Amino acid sequence: MLRRNFILATATTFLASAKALATRKVVADSSADFEIIATPYLCGGGTDCVFVVFPVNKLSLADVYVWSDDDADFKEPVLFVESELTGRKHVGTIHNIKIDGLKNGKTYFYKIVAKEVIKYWNYRKSPKDKYGETVLGKTITLEKNVDGTPLKFTLPKTESKTLTFAMVNDLHENVGKINKLFKAFPNDNYDFLVVNGDTVNYMMEEERLFKRSVGVIAENLKGVKPVYYLRGNHETRGQTAEDYFKYFPTPTGKTYFAFKAGPAFFLFLDLCEDKPDSSKEGEYLNNYSKYRNEEVKWLREIVKLPEFKSAKYRIAIQHIPSVGEYLAYRSETDLHLSDVLKDANIDMALCGHLHRHCIFPKGSDARELYRTTEKLKAQLMRAVNAEDGKVHYPTVVNSHKEAMFVHISEENIKLEFFDMAGKKSQPDFVYTASM
Repeated sequence: MLRRNFILATATTFLASAKALATRKVVADSSADFEIIATPYLCGGGTDCVFVVFPVNKLSLADVYVWSDDDADFKEPVLFVESELTGRKHVGTIHNIKIDGLKNGKTYFYKIVAKEVIKYWNYRKSPKDKYGETVLGKTITLEKNVDGTPLKFTLPKTESKTLTFAMVNDLHENVGKINKLFKAFPNDNYDFLVVNGDTVNYMMEEERLFKRSVGVIAENLKGVKPVYYLRGNHETRGQTAEDYFKYFPTPTGKTYFAFKAGPAFFLFLDLCEDKPDSSKEGEYLNNYSKYRNEEVKWLREIVKLPEFKSAKYRIAIQHIPSVGEYLAYRSETDLHLSDVLKDANIDMALCGHLHRHCIFPKGSDARELYRTTEKLKAQLMRAVNAEDGKVHYPTVVNSHKEAMFVHISEENIKLEFFDMAGKKSQPDFVYTASM
């Protein structure tokens, strides 16, 4: 068990994360110059690893060199390669390289080296062909941003008494909104970014993904801030939804994970689709009931950890507010994440999905989370009436047009909200452990 990041990765989940699935289906014309076609981005992996992710326009190999002035183990550049489960290096056009063995709180520099693959393991069709020949083309080296600053990142400290992170959600491929929200950030003094679901409308064409969502976010982050992508219900939809981990790798190889940073223990949870597996969005395709049941069993073990129980704060981050999960359940065999969370002494849940700002104190009426059609509200009321109909921990829902900054200290958790013009859009919300 990887206690340091509390991933609890079983052999199955570890193997699932080892990499990265299929290559792109579309490769540039052979006459095009080999190039990296979007800004690299860093998918966070807790306090001891990150994933460097970037696309290129032709089949290639990718390496990353990492060094640090803070970590003696990285005094000289350390090479990280992209390997498949078999030990073979990945040849493709989407690369994500896991950088591990890092130390929390340290700053690391990195350099990307991508090597064009013209052909590899050539089959000997005639005596003139060379058996197994691999031919490389152009090599690209990238270690600086477009503004000339170095590619680097700093991991959050495990035992720090303070931590700050930013959160956006429900971006839905709106390029203008994405750029405005990032410009609205009051500063760049935050440890990491959370993109809390519905980054896309649907998981469809890769070009669309980079031009309208992931690539736009990467341009704003400039490859220097770890970002945690949490799957929303819209990432479960579309023809390339099962390629999710190509673009959003996680340390568990699942869409849910947990780690401690600063005074807080974080639970990143995935409620999957907001409709039953039998709905038109997932008929014949979805098996989320089983997936959530596995997640619930994992969560039961996480909340037993001494590190979880002893943390100053326990924060659940999930796209859909807990009460909304009941709308997706139809089977008596469904296990409920909220049944675990309500007894786990959660201090706060940070959510999206509703496209509006709202804060629900502990003990408030869960049914008020949704302002919707009478038919849907009736379904929700039937679901929560089977429970007690109450919100069991403070639940903060960020709107789709605001950026949220979360400042965590020993004294309290303070939330600030900024609109797309960079102005404070809501009163600060301050939580203390006594609330």
